[in-house]
Order: sequence, then C-alpha cells, then structure tokens
Amino acid sequence: MVNPYEFDNNELIASSKSTSPQRKAFRKGPLLIVSDDSALPPFCLWTNKPAYKIVEVQQRWQPSWIYALLLPGFLPYFFVSPFVNKTVKLKIPIGYKKYAARHRLFVAGLSMMTFSAVIIIAYFVVASSVVVAGLYSRGPILFVILAFFVGLLGLSIAGSPVVHVNIVKVKNDIVTIRGVHPDYLNRLNSL
Repeated sequence: MVNPYEFDNNELIASSKSTSPQRKAFRKGPLLIVSDDSALPPFCLWTNKPAYKIVEVQQRWQPSWIYALLLPGFLPYFFVSPFVNKTVKLKIPIGYKKYAARHRLFVAGLSMMTFSAVIIIAYFVVASSVVVAGLYSRGPILFVILAFFVGLLGLSIAGSPVVHVNIVKVKNDIVTIRGVHPDYLNRLNSL
C-alpha cells in the first residue's frame, strides 16, 4: 500500500545522480572530505537513512589557534578573527527525523516568543489601566522581565540553523567534516 503523503525519495536520488559535480566527496578515516561544489549521496549524514530534504547550510569556521588570542584579552581576538574566518556553504542531505526535530524546536521557540509577547503586552495594558484609575502599582515587573528573557531564549531557539555541521578544517574550498555516520562514509571512496 502506497502512502500518498509520503515524500518520494526516488526524485531526490535521480536529481543527485543527474548532477555531475566537478569534484566528489571522499572519506579519510572517520572524516568526510568534500568540496563546496560537490553533490553528496542522497542519504542523511547522521542517520544514513534516505534523505528527506537537502538543506543549504552556511556556517563560519575559524582555526583553533585563534582562541589562543583570547588569553591576553578580547581585543587581539576581535582584530585578527575577521581575517581568518571562512564562510562555508554546503548542500547537506538530512533525514526526516532530523528535519522534524528541528521543526519541533522552531515551533517551540516561536511559541516561547508569542507567550512572552502576550505577557508583556498584557502587563502594559493592565499597568496603564491601573494608572488611569488613579492607582499606581508596578505590578509583577519581575514576571515581565522573566517573560522578556523567555522571549529571547525562544528567539535564539527559533533562529538556530537547521543542522550544525562539525567542521574540522577548511582549506581553499575543501571542507573536512567530523561526526558523519560510519555507514554513510562507507558509501564514499577512500582518499
């Protein structure tokens, strides 16, 4: 029996086979080595299940030695860091479970922001009506401050990236990634 609401992975697999990248992805031990213009096999990097969606990930990377500049203070780090940061754009295939988990986080963050906005607006409506009535009261200002911070937390959760790729190294346009499923790596040629 065919589920009419299920995503068809065959289209995704066919589209990935039709693209012929200039460079391919390789494995080197537990690491995935990929250029930013190559097409990855249409399977989730973390679960090795057929991909539900291919998402474009834009992530910053900087070498680990840059953090040694934090020892004398933040100033050297802030001056040197912009010159050694590299932005990487990759098209990453992800499975349904990974995508659904991220969607649930987005909805939770959006709910937290909505809740805090309603509390803050309600506080100011109640506070203004109390002042108009001639009774001056600050009300539960701590609750409003807490709602503000809950809203900020919701904003950070809702605005977080769909997936986080554990980048080890970036040299020219070659990206080395850690934390990929071992069976996914077995699909690739060894370097």
